[in-house]
Amino acid sequence: MQTRAVTKGQPAVPGVIDTIADGLTMALTYPLLMALPILLDAYFWLGWRLTPAPLIAPIRRWIDENNGRNADSTIDALEQVGRSDMTTLTAQFVPALLPGVDREQVYQLWSRPVISLQHWWIVCLVLVTLVVLAAGLFAAYYVPLADIAIERKRPMREVPGAIVRAWVRFLGMIALVLGLFALVLGPVGVLWGISEAFGFGLGVLLVPLMVVAGLTMVVFLIFTPEAIVIADVGPFRAMYYSVNVVRRNLGQTLGLTAASLVIGIGLGEIWQRLVGTPPGLLTAVIANAFFAGGLAMAGMIFFNNRLRQLPQAKAHRA
Repeated sequence: MQTRAVTKGQPAVPGVIDTIADGLTMALTYPLLMALPILLDAYFWLGWRLTPAPLIAPIRRWIDENNGRNADSTIDALEQVGRSDMTTLTAQFVPALLPGVDREQVYQLWSRPVISLQHWWIVCLVLVTLVVLAAGLFAAYYVPLADIAIERKRPMREVPGAIVRAWVRFLGMIALVLGLFALVLGPVGVLWGISEAFGFGLGVLLVPLMVVAGLTMVVFLIFTPEAIVIADVGPFRAMYYSVNVVRRNLGQTLGLTAASLVIGIGLGEIWQRLVGTPPGLLTAVIANAFFAGGLAMAGMIFFNNRLRQLPQAKAHRA
C-alpha cells in the first residue's frame, strides 16, 4: 500500500492513511483543543432553543391561501422548519454531535426551554447574529488546531488577534462562496424555472448539470477554511490556494474526503446508538470531539504539506 505521495521534483509527503493517523494522534496528544465541541454539545443538551416560527408563519399562510391542497407537502416542510432550532447554526463549522441527532434518541434530564421570538424581523436579526457567531466559533476552534497541526510556534498574546483575523476572513469567505454559487448556478436555476413554467421540461438536463457544477466547486474550494487559518491569508488567496492544491492532488483529495466521510458516517451511527443512556451520551460526545478534531487536523496536515510545494505559496511567503 502506498503511504507517501511523490510529486515530480518535490520531496515525498505523507499519504492519506498516514495523514489521518497523524491527525488522530495529535487530537489525543492535545485533548484541551477538543473542549469547544464538547461545550457546544453541553449547550445543545441543556440550553435554550430558538425557533423561526414568526418568520415561517406568514410564508405558510400565503402559500396556503394561494395554492391550497396542491401545497400540502410544502406547508408540512415549512412547519418542520418553523419548529427547528436556530441555535444549531452555531455548530455548522464546529463538529458538535447533538445538533445532528434526533432529540428523542438522546437521554434527557429535562426538555430544552424554548424562547419564542415575537416578530419576523427579530428572527432575521437573530439568524444573522448566529451566522456571525458561527464564524467566530470556527475561528476559535480552527486557529489553535492549525497551530498544532503545522507545528507553528505562536506566542499566546498573538492568538486572539489571529482568531479575530480568521473570523473576519471566514465571514468574507462565506459571502464569496455564496456569491460564486449564485453566479454559476443562478442562471441555470432561472432557466430551469422558465422551462418548467412553459412546459419545456429541461429539468432532466439542467438538474444534473447543476449538481455536477455544485460538486465541482465544493471539491475545488474544500480547503479554503484550512488555507485561511494555516496560511493566514484572506478569502480570495485562500480560495486560490485551495483550487491549486486540489488541482495538483485531485486523486488524493478525493481519497481523503471519501475516507473522512466513511469514518465520520460510520462513527456517527455508533454515537447515535449510545446517546440514549447517561454513560453512552458522555462517551459519544467526548469520542466524537476527538475523532472529528483528529480528522480536521488531518485535513490541515494534508493541505499544509501540499501547499508548501506550490510555487505560488512559496513566492507569497517569501
